[in-house]
Amino acid sequence: MKLVFYGAGNMAHAIFTGIVNSKVIDSNDIYLTNRSNEVALKEYAEKLGVNYSYDDEALLKAADYVFLGTKPYDFESLAERIKPFITDKNKFISIMAGLPISYIREKLEADNPIARIMPNTNAHVGHSVTGISFSSNFGPNSKDEVDELINAFGSAIEVPEDNLHQVTAITGSGPAFLYHVFEQYVTAGTRLGLEKAQVEESIRNLMDTNKDTGANMAKIEVYYNKDKNLLVERLFENGYKDNQPTQTVGYDLSEEKMNLDKTDPVDYLNQPLVYKWEKLTK
Repeated sequence: MKLVFYGAGNMAHAIFTGIVNSKVIDSNDIYLTNRSNEVALKEYAEKLGVNYSYDDEALLKAADYVFLGTKPYDFESLAERIKPFITDKNKFISIMAGLPISYIREKLEADNPIARIMPNTNAHVGHSVTGISFSSNFGPNSKDEVDELINAFGSAIEVPEDNLHQVTAITGSGPAFLYHVFEQYVTAGTRLGLEKAQVEESIRNLMDTNKDTGANMAKIEVYYNKDKNLLVERLFENGYKDNQPTQTVGYDLSEEKMNLDKTDPVDYLNQPLVYKWEKLTK
């Protein structure tokens, strides 16, 4: 399988680094290019064992998946440049924000399969929750291959393209909500007399998903109560039953106060679920 990345910025870098580290394909089958920063491409080639080129015809020849990671305002000129070299084998994966599949197809002047993916910042640590939408001519086997690639830097949620922005809003904001809650968890613990390092260690253990540690986290849910301006986080360890959380944490956004296990179910029942993370197996 040959992969080509047009654009090697932060998000593209997280993606192809995750793919290389996962060994899902050989690094020698990954090709990078950008507008002019050859120094960066040489560094990636030396560090990761990938290739780089500025020859569009050679890049697209026999390429299975072509990642479009340029700035959205640069895409039209890129499409004009590469469209003479597009082959039937090429399938495109866009990580460009705001450009729908119909627009990408129009500018490429090609009927090739196109997917849009919206990773979040956790791609940099291999835990992105990535929204993905496919064009109607994207075959099931190809979808499976794309899912395998995405699993190299996180997990995928397939949705219709019209819902892609909603998924991005949730998965993009979710980590920020959790980080904020965790910061307040540390503050609450230190106010109770614990050392900061002890509280931070307890959080790391609580969130540990390594089955060998015995402190597995199976699911996280974050709800938002608009009327009370309250965030409620429900934490489920492996082996939970009847959808009962191991711990429930409420955070009052107005008063910047946290309550541990003192949250009334009415504070989150029937309220919007703004973030959810779940392992495939419990």
